[in-house]
Amino acid sequence: MTEPVRGALTEEEAAQYICVSRSFLRQSRMNGDRLGHAPGPRFVRAGRMIRYPLKFLDEWLEQHACTPAPVPALEEGE
Repeated sequence: MTEPVRGALTEEEAAQYICVSRSFLRQSRMNGDRLGHAPGPRFVRAGRMIRYPLKFLDEWLEQHACTPAPVPALEEGE
């Protein structure tokens, strides 16, 4: 018997945690990385059970974090 993954979420919980649809998670598992599409987070599969460890979800969020572009300084008199 496999030991449960600690701190792992179901598909539904993971989708809510990273604010994506369950469909996105399913498609990313089936299709993998596709050109022009954001890859989904890593996951754990044990038979038919799919779990998303919080560590993998947090890594995925960090990889997709964006930094806003700096605002150009205004010249005096503008």
